[in-house]
Amino acid sequence: MPVGQRDFEEPLMNSSCFKTAYPALSKVLTLLPALLMLLAANASAQGQSVPSGRIVGVKIYEYKKDFGPLFSQWKNLGVNHACVSVDLAKNQEFRRQAQANRISTWIILPVFYNPEKLKQNPEFYARTVTGEKAEKDWVQFVCPSRTDYRAERLEFIRNLLRECQPDGLSIDFIRFFVYWETIYPNSSPDPLENTCFCVHCLRSFSAYSHLQIPEQLGSVREKAVWITKNRMKEWAEWKCQTITSMVASIADEARKVRPGILLNIHAVPWRENDFDQAWKTVAGQDLAAIAPYVDYLSPMCYAHMVRQEPSWIHSVAVDIYRRSKSPILVSIQVSDEGEDQIPAGLFKHYLEQALAAPSAGVVFWNWEMLEKHPEKQKIVMTVLKELE
Repeated sequence: MPVGQRDFEEPLMNSSCFKTAYPALSKVLTLLPALLMLLAANASAQGQSVPSGRIVGVKIYEYKKDFGPLFSQWKNLGVNHACVSVDLAKNQEFRRQAQANRISTWIILPVFYNPEKLKQNPEFYARTVTGEKAEKDWVQFVCPSRTDYRAERLEFIRNLLRECQPDGLSIDFIRFFVYWETIYPNSSPDPLENTCFCVHCLRSFSAYSHLQIPEQLGSVREKAVWITKNRMKEWAEWKCQTITSMVASIADEARKVRPGILLNIHAVPWRENDFDQAWKTVAGQDLAAIAPYVDYLSPMCYAHMVRQEPSWIHSVAVDIYRRSKSPILVSIQVSDEGEDQIPAGLFKHYLEQALAAPSAGVVFWNWEMLEKHPEKQKIVMTVLKELE
């Protein structure tokens, strides 16, 4: 039985007599429910035309060499989608060759991660419980409830779509601040260590929940502790609504400028009960609520980075599909440039898990790494060939 199919079988298909008498038909029927569910997901609700066949994509942020050989490599590998940076999307020659080679181009759009904006205007930083800037290592976040920033970002998106005319938007950093890449299986993200507790968010939360934070609470920490101890349910709902409403606004504006554009969400790879439901209490990323506005959900299943086994990748895809009923586009890690490398055999397991039902495809993070490892390129071709 192919990996990942057991959750989608009907009782009849599970019967030993049926499988013995009709082995070929049993296999087809095993695959059919997942395929039908994928086809019937958000595409029908949105009136969008979801690409037929499996998506095989790469994330690429810059490329300073000749584009001709690049597209030849992609076609040989079976790559049919490119998730590209804003700068690369603005390169006319790249766009021309992508269209000529029938490579669908999706612009990676960071929303609340914006170091340039924060360097110019530090007052836009999201704030932690201590009032400090929401930053850790390279991760720097704008406050998600700032209405002025949200309007500014929507205008940026409108102009970007008019200029580049992409096939899709791959929406990134559409959540509250959390450095999820360093949260491992035995750790637990503390809502108090995350965000946002700035004056804008506290005011927005009070208005949304119709709750008055006690006046005797003077410091930000006191208010944050009171909220998380007494009003965590309302706080989590407000965080999710803040993010979902921004997704809805982006979807609305994007489809006004470019009807038929496909929208994808980069999702934190947390299952429903991981870290005490941190997907809502910390990240504010309610994928079930977000799903109606987009065409794909793309969990960033970087198993090596977060110290998980290959099977975890498939479990994340199954969990998110169960909650959202949306096509799942799994993103996996190709390599680690540090001392702790990803062996080719382990990468193969990652890829197989990423392609198991209910996956609609895979996106490799990132092309720079895949280009450096010919042995992993061969694995991609082999695995895809086996699935034909």
